[in-house]
Amino acid sequence: MLNTMVYRKRQIGIQIEKPTVKKRIEATIRDFEFSDIDGFTIQILAVGIVYLVTYLFLKWFTGLIGGLGTFGETFAQVLWGFHFVIGVLFAMAFRALYEKVRKSEKYEIEYMNDFLLQRIGGGVFDFMVAASIAGISFTVIQEYIWPIIILTTIGGFFTAGYTIWFGKRIYEKAPLEHIVTFFGMHTGTLSTGMALLREVDPTFESGTAEDMVFGSGLALFLGIPMLILLNIPILGYRMEQPIYYLYFILGLAAYIGAMYFFWFRKAKIRGKEKKS
Repeated sequence: MLNTMVYRKRQIGIQIEKPTVKKRIEATIRDFEFSDIDGFTIQILAVGIVYLVTYLFLKWFTGLIGGLGTFGETFAQVLWGFHFVIGVLFAMAFRALYEKVRKSEKYEIEYMNDFLLQRIGGGVFDFMVAASIAGISFTVIQEYIWPIIILTTIGGFFTAGYTIWFGKRIYEKAPLEHIVTFFGMHTGTLSTGMALLREVDPTFESGTAEDMVFGSGLALFLGIPMLILLNIPILGYRMEQPIYYLYFILGLAAYIGAMYFFWFRKAKIRGKEKKS
């Protein structure tokens, strides 16, 4: 899908520029070395603090809603699956607090460094992709090979067509980068989208990576109704009440309709403002 979009960009009406990669220059990085502690260790410490706070918050919150019965247990499981989104929110809060402290005249050293944080993020993404592939069970694939082929083929073509149609109408800047990333996210996770993004934007110069990360934080609030809806079919299965499946479909249709109405309404207003 990615190669088809790149080599046939004219057929889908997207103009892209060939990504440029700066010539590699070997240099000794001294700006990230401090007398008391290594700069890379500081970045790891900051990431660890954010993950620790995220874990403690989820542990506390899931324990709080655990008394709500089946709904609370199911919602807690879904919430743990979206722990990375909550982590993004805590990371943003951590950075805002750090920048506020940095404004004080008492602190003259810039401990946080975007370059090292990007290297950590890149290494973690690569590890996640490799780990996800290594976690595939070939026994399960062999047993359900034909349903997997049928579902992934039909779903892949549908997702590709929808993502191209959607991306061309929403994103004016770097549409291909956003389309590729969204395709990876819709068929996998955020890390999958980032892995595909590297093929068309190796140095992350388009700003798509930042859009995806900050968008994940915003999506948590917009996705709260979705998190609630996801529990309905599970409750129906546990309680042996098929009517819950219908409730889920109706609720999902209403949610998607509302989201599309406000989203495309904003895009339509923005288009009229440009014409005027």
